Amino acid sequence: MAFVEARFPDDISWGSVGGSQFRTTIVESAGGYEQRNIDWEGRRGKWNVAHGAKTAVQMDRLIEWFHAMRGRAHGFRFRDHRDYTAESEWIGDGDGVETDFQLIKTYTIETESYVHTISKPVDGTIKIYLDGVEQDEGVDWTLDYTTGLVTMAVAPLLAGPEVLTWAGEYDVPVRFDSDEMNVSDDFEDVASWDLSVVEIRI
Repeated sequence: MAFVEARFPDDISWGSVGGSQFRTTIVESAGGYEQRNIDWEGRRGKWNVAHGAKTAVQMDRLIEWFHAMRGRAHGFRFRDHRDYTAESEWIGDGDGVETDFQLIKTYTIETESYVHTISKPVDGTIKIYLDGVEQDEGVDWTLDYTTGLVTMAVAPLLAGPEVLTWAGEYDVPVRFDSDEMNVSDDFEDVASWDLSVVEIRI
């Protein structure tokens, strides 16, 4: 298996149906009280991409991607059009030693929060800020666009403090959720297919 750093066609993903999924086990007592246990620490997104293939050309492109990825075998990039940007997202405070910082996005409501690791940033869109001042890529920092790991040229120092934030766009690493092609020829030049992609851990 491999991971292909190409993004699934945006014109097809635009019409996809789905989003983030979590897994929770709920144990209910005889009195109706619940104990909720979090089974997954991280989310796993799932999208039905066949909804976005509305033309014969798009369906042919979808079939091409399915064959090239060999069904579920290979991973690739996917844009979740409802959630693909970050703005002023915190990634760390300087301690004068650490130079590596992982891109993350944090979702917070009152005291509850969820931290999502960003492993597939989009080249040409990423900005890194130190105490709100934009830093120069290639001079002050570099980024592994296949993992989302930022490396600072000089370790930021906590005195101040020096806070690192980022902004930009990102993709989701996914694979197809089936090895089987079940395309229905509904009418001439009109076909349908129930095909999903699922997020993979990187």
